[in-house]
Amino acid sequence: MTALSCKLLFVVSLFALPAMVAAADKPVPSKPGKTRDASVAMAEFREAIAAIRTLGIKLSAEAKGKPAAGMRMMKVTTAKLAAVKTDGLPDDLRTAYDRMARFWKATEEFYAGMPDDDAEVEAWAKKKFSDPKFEEKFKPVMEEGRAAGAALLPIARKYGIEIELPGK
Repeated sequence: MTALSCKLLFVVSLFALPAMVAAADKPVPSKPGKTRDASVAMAEFREAIAAIRTLGIKLSAEAKGKPAAGMRMMKVTTAKLAAVKTDGLPDDLRTAYDRMARFWKATEEFYAGMPDDDAEVEAWAKKKFSDPKFEEKFKPVMEEGRAAGAALLPIARKYGIEIELPGK
């Protein structure tokens, strides 16, 4: 991979797994169309984040030394983090997490067209990252991700949720 692709992968990774906290093992899905009780919402939120954290740790271990697998791990975990339900959470936590989730959702475009074959991923990434239009378009997304992550940290801590920001 080029230096730019590795740099972008690293920057994306700074915010792909930030909401990983220790909690229970499996998420309990909320009922669609119904606002959850605050205590139920918080418990389900912690459980969902913990399940994604466990998955991220597993995939990260499997991806060690394999850039293509690392990119695939980021794609999977960011999509799962973006889908965590926040209805019923305290307003400040919900707002901060939803902002971060919008960033994770925006990174889906980064992975669009990524080949399934690991051998093809490096060429795909090299081509994608060398396009100046891609970097120009993605830079503001990354800046928003940094700001959203910085805003989420103190709010999550307020509720006893320790956020991990890799590289910090």
